[in-house]
Amino acid sequence: MGSFINAGIKEVYIYPGKIQLPCNSAAGTPTYTGVYGMGVRQDGNLVGNHFNEIRDNKNRAFPNLFNYKLEMPTMQINDDGLVTALINGAKAGGMATAVVSSGVVKSSTDIVSADGGIFIFEGSNSLGVDFELGLGLSSRICKIMLEGAYKYGIDPGEHQSFIDNAATNKLLFFSEKLPDLVVGNVVQQFVSPSFIPSAISGLTPNPALDANIVDFMATIKTKSTKNGFNFSLVTGLEVELTLQVSGPDVVALAKIVDYEFFTGITPISIIIGDNLTINITKNGLTRIGEFEVGDANRTAKFTYNGTYDMEYVTTAVGLITLNTYLT
Repeated sequence: MGSFINAGIKEVYIYPGKIQLPCNSAAGTPTYTGVYGMGVRQDGNLVGNHFNEIRDNKNRAFPNLFNYKLEMPTMQINDDGLVTALINGAKAGGMATAVVSSGVVKSSTDIVSADGGIFIFEGSNSLGVDFELGLGLSSRICKIMLEGAYKYGIDPGEHQSFIDNAATNKLLFFSEKLPDLVVGNVVQQFVSPSFIPSAISGLTPNPALDANIVDFMATIKTKSTKNGFNFSLVTGLEVELTLQVSGPDVVALAKIVDYEFFTGITPISIIIGDNLTINITKNGLTRIGEFEVGDANRTAKFTYNGTYDMEYVTTAVGLITLNTYLT
């Protein structure tokens, strides 16, 4: 009996748009320019399952669509190119994607897998895009979710071609690209929540001081709905900034919570490492909060929320701007 190796996922490559993946060896001149790998990451997976099956009066299921869902959390977020690619893919309604799994070897100038370990979703079969970028005391990660359902057929269906082709697909081989480890794109220093508007003159504790921080989380994620084929239609980016602080002064804690409900007046700049800054423009966020005085805790927590239209999100080298207004 042959041995079994739980090989996992070697790499995932993405490129924005419903086009051919540039590093697909079937491309005229394959290249990794503009293609991003997940590199340093946490655990992810690709799941395929029947979707929206048809049922009869005995609850017997008959196939209709077959769904592929890829979830991959990358830590290489100190890279304006990756986040820009996700934004552009969301705007374009799809992401050309390759999932490299088991049995991969180098063959001349290509990466191949006789075990059926190279799944490619591209062109009209590119996957829908969602993502969630998160920064916190112990989190600096971007969760990437790519999904779509394809027509099930006997002769064969769209879904079967992904499985059949996984054994014959080829990707361009490039030195030190599998996996695509770029350690410099991992945020390797403390990210202070000082970008969250909080300081109130004359009050103690001052929420802007790291010593008073209990916890914080900044999240920017896609706002989307699903179409009939389970592809995400992204309409905006949802922003949530949460900061929890502690201190002995109950009056100060209460005032911190009840201060400036409409606090989008001042623009916010989130500096992620040294390669990416995200600007959140004024008048897009409001603030709510709570304070707790108990036997074990004296804390205040406040949260800023708002959604920015995808059409008003702009990108430049090293900079992503969430605009409240048309610019």
